[in-house]
Amino acid sequence: MGYIQGANRNQVILFPDTLDDYVETDNEVRVIDAFVESLNVGELRFKAEPAKEGRPGYDPRDMLKLYVYAYLNHIRSSRRLQKEARRNVELMWLLKKVVPDFRCISDFRKDNAKAIKEVFKSFVKLCDKAELLSHESVVIDGSKFRAVNADNKSYASSNVSKVLKDIDEKIDEYMKELDECDKVEAKPGALEKEDISGILDYLERRKKQLTDALAQLESCGENQVCTTDPECRLMKTRDGIRPSFNVQTAVESENHIIVNYDVTDKCVDWNLLQKGIEGAKKALGVKNIEGIVDRGYSNGDEIFQCLLNGDTPTTFPNKGEKCRIFRFRKIDDAITKEMLTSNDKHVLMKCVSAGVLPEVLKRDDIEDGDLQKTRERFRTLFE
Repeated sequence: MGYIQGANRNQVILFPDTLDDYVETDNEVRVIDAFVESLNVGELRFKAEPAKEGRPGYDPRDMLKLYVYAYLNHIRSSRRLQKEARRNVELMWLLKKVVPDFRCISDFRKDNAKAIKEVFKSFVKLCDKAELLSHESVVIDGSKFRAVNADNKSYASSNVSKVLKDIDEKIDEYMKELDECDKVEAKPGALEKEDISGILDYLERRKKQLTDALAQLESCGENQVCTTDPECRLMKTRDGIRPSFNVQTAVESENHIIVNYDVTDKCVDWNLLQKGIEGAKKALGVKNIEGIVDRGYSNGDEIFQCLLNGDTPTTFPNKGEKCRIFRFRKIDDAITKEMLTSNDKHVLMKCVSAGVLPEVLKRDDIEDGDLQKTRERFRTLFE
């Protein structure tokens, strides 16, 4: 039995009459096209009106379609996107055979960063209108994204001085070796005088970088600094300590659609629970919601503030404990019925400190027996 044979290259082939016939009716590019065409790019802060003079530019709608297609197909390179626009049938259909230059693609991403964020919000609203989003709970977690900053241009106050000391020692060693080369004939396999001079030049440049970084650390009062991308921080990742950003993502629990994200420079998730829940509530347009997070968010102050807001922060308790314990200074203020039904944070705090559980905090996952007995504890169970 032979192999599957291809078509004869010299045979005339009848292609479809229109470009639309090349793309299936259920292809994702049709969704991209319909979604972008439904947007008011002017309100989203894109440059919607074409220039009256000079060479015509590319339609921001076409550039946005290309950007969304690249995101869905994991294409990050602007040069590769330009190449795909020439040969990819889906992109030919989506852009109507327009082929933007790679510089235009790169500049579009750079110049419209804020507008692209508004596109994300519009997509969330569209999903909500289509009843694809759950308003009951979201799952929040952080991911470390590598910053555009080299490792050797990231400095921490704990090791800059040590590295400077090591460089000084190496400079002294190479200077001695350089003096020996001047006095006696070089041994076989030893470094040449020119090689040692090159190494010394590099060490001097590196020493200057470290000295400048140390001065910058002392002036700004920070414990670390990244010179290429000052907004990033050294964070613990799977690949070790790397200059990165902590991207907080909230995913609704029904169809697993991202409803909110936030890029921070916080190295850990310890103080980000309330902010993540508030962002998800704003995106979904709800007053209260359940936020499901891992042990990294187990900050008692953050959890209690979420409870005062009427939200349900579902986290793992500390290791070896079955519940979460909050301690408050005891007060003897009189608590009225109006105070128990209030939603004001300060009023709720008074109720809890007086040993009385407000109505907004009464739920199945709260145990208030010990609180009423001792008037010094507020115990919350998280299953």
